[in-house]
Amino acid sequence: MAAGPVQPRTLRHPDAVRLLAFVLAVMGLFVVARQGQTQVAMYAAFAAFLITATLWVRGLDANWVDGQEDYRSWPLLALALAVPVVVTILIGVFLERSLSTFVLGALITAYIGAGLAIRKLRWRVIQGDPVAPRLFGWHSLAGLLLVAYAALWLLGRAPTMLAGPLLVLAVVPVPALVHVLSERRIIAQSQPDGDRERQLWILGGACATGLSLVVGVVFLEQTRYLLILVVVVVVLTWAFAVGSLADIAVVLAILALMGLTPASQDVKPVVLSARASPAKAGVAEPVVVSLGDSYSSGEGAARYLDRTNVAGGNQCRRAATAWPVLVAQALDAHRLVFRACSGARARNVVGRAGVDQQYAGEGIQVGHALAEVKAADPGLEPELVLLSIGGNDSGFRQVGSSCLSLGSCDDTRVAAYFTDNLPAVEEALRATYLAIAAAFPGSPVAVMPYPDAFATEDGCVRAPVEAGDIRFVRSFTDRLDDTIEKVAKETGVYYVAPMRSALTDSHLALCDPSGTPGLNFLDLRGVGGAALDRFNPGNWIHSSLHPNERGHAALAAAFTGWLSSQYRLDDTGTEIVGLPALLPPAALREADGVPAPPTDLPVPTRSTSTLCFEKGGTCGPEADAWALGRLGPGTVLPLLLAALAAGGAWVLAVATSAQRFRRRAAPP
Repeated sequence: MAAGPVQPRTLRHPDAVRLLAFVLAVMGLFVVARQGQTQVAMYAAFAAFLITATLWVRGLDANWVDGQEDYRSWPLLALALAVPVVVTILIGVFLERSLSTFVLGALITAYIGAGLAIRKLRWRVIQGDPVAPRLFGWHSLAGLLLVAYAALWLLGRAPTMLAGPLLVLAVVPVPALVHVLSERRIIAQSQPDGDRERQLWILGGACATGLSLVVGVVFLEQTRYLLILVVVVVVLTWAFAVGSLADIAVVLAILALMGLTPASQDVKPVVLSARASPAKAGVAEPVVVSLGDSYSSGEGAARYLDRTNVAGGNQCRRAATAWPVLVAQALDAHRLVFRACSGARARNVVGRAGVDQQYAGEGIQVGHALAEVKAADPGLEPELVLLSIGGNDSGFRQVGSSCLSLGSCDDTRVAAYFTDNLPAVEEALRATYLAIAAAFPGSPVAVMPYPDAFATEDGCVRAPVEAGDIRFVRSFTDRLDDTIEKVAKETGVYYVAPMRSALTDSHLALCDPSGTPGLNFLDLRGVGGAALDRFNPGNWIHSSLHPNERGHAALAAAFTGWLSSQYRLDDTGTEIVGLPALLPPAALREADGVPAPPTDLPVPTRSTSTLCFEKGGTCGPEADAWALGRLGPGTVLPLLLAALAAGGAWVLAVATSAQRFRRRAAPP
């Protein structure tokens, strides 16, 4: 396609209809996802989006091949883009009584408008406007400013607050620059004297793209995510190079689908009543209490209880498929007091109300559970108290970010952050167990160890982790579980040992040959709440490294199996099997001859102690800094592979686009 003037035309009716239909379909898809509608509504919205996106992209492609500019009339273009903004204003203000959806709609419209503006820039290149030198000049100036700022910042002479604006100034011109260069090469290679260059680019681009895919397949034995990365880079780069704006449709579709929140479950019939039958007249209601962190709340499940998965609000993420719920149902308990909450630390379980509660209205777990039990019957004692705690106090989040990210965590320096913190965790566990025993003096308390996550140290496709990382994670989990077991014996708390190997025994651990893990390695799940929170990618990975429904079923089976093995003799010498055989902490210590632990231990709250991985501690920032420092060497191969895929896809897309124009221009 030769450079030169293009016949201008106004915004034709088909172009206007396609653009307006596409933008409205995008808004509809996001609003349906935002509202948490049924699957049927979501499928309908997504189908409408696919249809309108296809028509819009094909229309743009047809105009481009025919040499006809899309949108000559800026007022009509602005009107087409303004309609969805007005719609989201009406939805956000009058239906949701919030500006969140309107802000999201405005951002989406601005994103689409930016794509159309860049496409307009490509038409200027086609018309012979030398815009590339000016773009190069502005980009070079922005780059020099960024380099100068970085040098001053390293010398301590530049404020950090200027980094963001300068980075944006340096990066924003890049898409426009790539589009301009793409169009200029397409024009050059579509000329009669560009045949040789075009053929060489097709050959080179095909080889580079093919090589990146082959390398991705070869490394598939270590990580499937590398191949996914290559494929995504190839698709987006191709769309970007030819200027079809299909990359905009792909990005918006991914954001909308990942912004979906799993359907919530009703609280009352599933959780508050573990069985459907009413309590017998004159018989106290058997009650089970569940306390602790995400391994008891059910994070990792497909569905959470209503209003427990809201970004910016309650994120306890309680699930009706969590193992405490399954245990309560297996025991035919009449009521489950479910207070376990994702992210809980020891201080959130037994701290002071109003100071250490995680989310508004949650209170302290023990206090809230005790009040709920006593509200039903002031003299009622729970039949069993279930607990999982210590993981967040010991730095499990940093283990995931530092030891399961790129590179190897088999390093004595980073290992010390976690292992040296275990004595403090031990004291926190001891104080927590004693506080729970004091709150429920007549109830047996059972604590779960954290299950082994990996079936092997060699790694696998489902968990692309180095052997050194796996060895460390397994070793650290063992040390934490040993600490939990030690404190449990000292305080008269039951330690449910079979739960430690529940996933491996059931062939549900990561890297098990069965291929059906009961633990999510990398899992992307949406959240509820404001639109900007719901569609924020940073809120999608919370279910990673947590048991799914299969895993929680295995944990529940391990617990009930352990429970059936517990027995004691009553006064007549008859064996007591099952739940009644369990003793409260004081009685268990006396029966086993364990001396009473000290009673003056501080309650693990912010006001009395700060564990190393708590906010204000030093281990978390230091471990994160260590992981960030070793991120560079670990990302060399993925970055090189992505660069090879992007470069090959761009070269091939430019050359094949030029080939299309060359064939179209050839005489019949």
